[in-house]
Amino acid sequence: MTRNKSVRDSGIELLRIILMLQVIFLHVCTYGNYSKFALSAGGTHELFYWFIWLMSRCPVYVYIVLMGYFLVEKNMSLNAMKRRVVSTYLVMIFYSLTLPLLAWATGNLESITLSKVVEMFFPLLSRTWYFMSLYIIVLFFAPFLNRGLNSLTKKEYSVLMAGLFFLFSIWTVLANLPMTKEVVQLTKVFSTEEGKGLYGFIYMYLLGGYLKLHVPKKEKAKISYLVLFVALAVLNELLVYQLEGYRKIVGYND
Repeated sequence: MTRNKSVRDSGIELLRIILMLQVIFLHVCTYGNYSKFALSAGGTHELFYWFIWLMSRCPVYVYIVLMGYFLVEKNMSLNAMKRRVVSTYLVMIFYSLTLPLLAWATGNLESITLSKVVEMFFPLLSRTWYFMSLYIIVLFFAPFLNRGLNSLTKKEYSVLMAGLFFLFSIWTVLANLPMTKEVVQLTKVFSTEEGKGLYGFIYMYLLGGYLKLHVPKKEKAKISYLVLFVALAVLNELLVYQLEGYRKIVGYND
């Protein structure tokens, strides 16, 4: 930060660009049927697909990590939180209204029903876009979370994150694998909604806060982190082929 001007971190900006490319790739796989083609083709096509897809599973979560990283130290008042929520929701409702109308005007939407109109005006409650709905909810809780997180010692924060890691990254996986799901259950305990639930988003916000408060910032990026990320993607790909039922849950953002 300078006195009157914010200085952007080139590394963070590059990360955001990469994350957006990953989001595009995931949507091509889901709505462009690339995944069906690659999996049916098999061989190198399938291997390449799994490798790139597994390396692109985290963009949504990383955006929330960045949110926690940049907001955790802010002593945000309720009025400041309200302004952020309202401004974000106005953008959300703008697209919620204009996109269906454009689709209807161009003939890509046959009719706009009463329920569709209500949904257009209340995109948060109708879950028109799950990410934006959860983003706004986390934003609402941010002032309260920040006050608690800034009062924790590094040891207390570390224990909290370790417990949450067990819940979301170990318990969830064991509860969905055929060999362990009979004895490890999630029902009536918590539900991660396959990584698209509020629990996971708050967990990522807390992770971003931990990185900001208790991990020293390095001036130069460490190539070892990138190597570890690629290695974990390779390990995931091996598990997809070797561990029964793993390919059904490896896409969960848990």
